Amino acid sequence: MRRTQATTVDAPVVASRRFVRLSVACVVALNLLALTVKAYGLLQFTATATLFFSLYPTWRFLRTREDNFPFFPLIALLYGVYYSIMAFLPFDPYPRYVDVAQGSLLHASAVSLVGIAILVAGYYRFSLPLGFQTFSLRWAASKAQRLGIAAGLFGTAMQVMRMTREIPPEWVAIIYLLAQLAVLGIGILFYLFLEGRLSLSTRLFLWAVLVPSQLLTELSSGFVFPVVRMTVYLTMIYVAVRRLLPWRLAFAVFVFLVPSMVFKSEYRKLAWSEGKSVSASFSELMRGGFVFTTTILSAVRETGSEGLYYGGQTVAHRLDLLYPFAFVMELTPRDVPYLDGASYSALFWKPLPRVFFPDKPRETWGNEFGQRYGLLDPDDQTTSLNMPQMMEMYVNFGILGVIVGMWLLSQLFKTLNHVLNARRAGEWWTVAGALVLSSLINIESNLLLVFGGIIQLVVLLYLLGLLVRAKGAAVQS
Repeated sequence: MRRTQATTVDAPVVASRRFVRLSVACVVALNLLALTVKAYGLLQFTATATLFFSLYPTWRFLRTREDNFPFFPLIALLYGVYYSIMAFLPFDPYPRYVDVAQGSLLHASAVSLVGIAILVAGYYRFSLPLGFQTFSLRWAASKAQRLGIAAGLFGTAMQVMRMTREIPPEWVAIIYLLAQLAVLGIGILFYLFLEGRLSLSTRLFLWAVLVPSQLLTELSSGFVFPVVRMTVYLTMIYVAVRRLLPWRLAFAVFVFLVPSMVFKSEYRKLAWSEGKSVSASFSELMRGGFVFTTTILSAVRETGSEGLYYGGQTVAHRLDLLYPFAFVMELTPRDVPYLDGASYSALFWKPLPRVFFPDKPRETWGNEFGQRYGLLDPDDQTTSLNMPQMMEMYVNFGILGVIVGMWLLSQLFKTLNHVLNARRAGEWWTVAGALVLSSLINIESNLLLVFGGIIQLVVLLYLLGLLVRAKGAAVQS
């Protein structure tokens, strides 16, 4: 009995030590790789420091388990990988960035290191006092199961509508919000599944109907991020319930997602028309999802060993924000003036539904960003490029924008995590909080695009929580 108790007490310490050993081994391996394929220097040193800063939150989570699930550790790790990985790998950058000077790369690496260090330090050490209540709500399992089924069906219907119909612009955001109910329904039923509370018929509905429908309809569009987001969402719930990180499952998903990112362009050649996927019905969406999967498998089989190098290079380009950051820093403000906060000008009207405010200005920063930096053809007014949040801070206000902006971002993450990711969140806010926070992992897109719908989503989830509340349970703690 004493031995069992000691093992339980020491489990977080053991997990954190294993993570340290694994992290150090990976970072050392990356540096050894860089020594053999690159001119090793200060760039690799700053990239190594960036990785260690980004790994600290995961170590801390494993050591203390202070949160319900590892939201901020994932955010920090994404920043670290995006802004460091290309400094170690034996691949040339994406062709449009091949002429970026080595000095510019080092400058960008140093600035991103400072930004990530401020993000982590601001979150843990230099945060403002939080006067907000944490959301907490325990549900009645029977009510939650009924809502999970209803939300899954209704959300899937909204998903099919937005992907097969021409939605009026003023209704696009609302239909997308309602489509999120499909993911919510999956999360509710997954939580109950982990607790062993689902009947056989409901388990079949979850794994044979709801999950495949969501995955295949998303894949039919030719985009992989929605699948990544749902994977992160379910992983957050798993960690909250089981108090374990599903390393093996994560590796299996990674094995599927990597070739999907590499060869998704092959599917788009088959399925896209005028730059987007076209489907007229639910059956066509499902068929498109199957075609996506078979196309990826065929591409992997046909390319063989040559595909390994091509795949590694494609994934490296997809994960690289260091070279684009250096490219932007070279041109700003020498050739392209600072935006002086223009991309944040919609901050106050962004949450307002367009259906009630039809004259609300439209944002086209993805296209304008590409036009300003010569990344798009001057006549291309439809293509949208990502403007990552740290890069957005720089193109608005320079280095000072990165310093202040990353601290403000750390406070935003801290506040949302405090409200939605408390250890006492209860079943409902574990599921609902994971839904909200998993949507924020897209650090490649500009701030308002990622955070603009958070208020509406939280309000909707708050109201839905009232429907499943257990008798006598408080809404907040």
